[in-house]
Amino acid sequence: MQTFKGGIPPPDQRGIIFQIAPEPHQVIANIASLYADAVFLESAQARKSEITGYYSGIGDYGNGQQEVVLELGSLDRATIHLYGGFAGTLDQLITEFNVQEGRPPDALELALIQSFVGQPRWLSPEGTFAAVSRTLGHAAARRWLPASSLSL
Repeated sequence: MQTFKGGIPPPDQRGIIFQIAPEPHQVIANIASLYADAVFLESAQARKSEITGYYSGIGDYGNGQQEVVLELGSLDRATIHLYGGFAGTLDQLITEFNVQEGRPPDALELALIQSFVGQPRWLSPEGTFAAVSRTLGHAAARRWLPASSLSL
């Protein structure tokens, strides 16, 4: 799952993996089911010249990504399973450690922190929850969203 679509996105972006068990009425298209349908495959092949992006989509990937299209409206933070991106600078990581632990890192912790600098990484579910909570806290403090958004 963490390597889906190339894994961690580029350094200027973040990746989020959601964990959702959709209700049947929320499934708009199950791509795996479409690819199991001979009529669909024959139609796609016969009409490929009419399908915009055929060769960079269906003609290239086929069913390799096992995607499902859902209609969900909105997602709450309880559906966020993992958060990924590139770790910050040494100063940023030390500051974050100080905030979380209430003290500076010792020599062993500092060596571990240094190994993360600038590296692509998925956070654990617990780390993801903490990161999302911090982000929502910062956004609420800046009045970008209501404080009610902070509860699960």
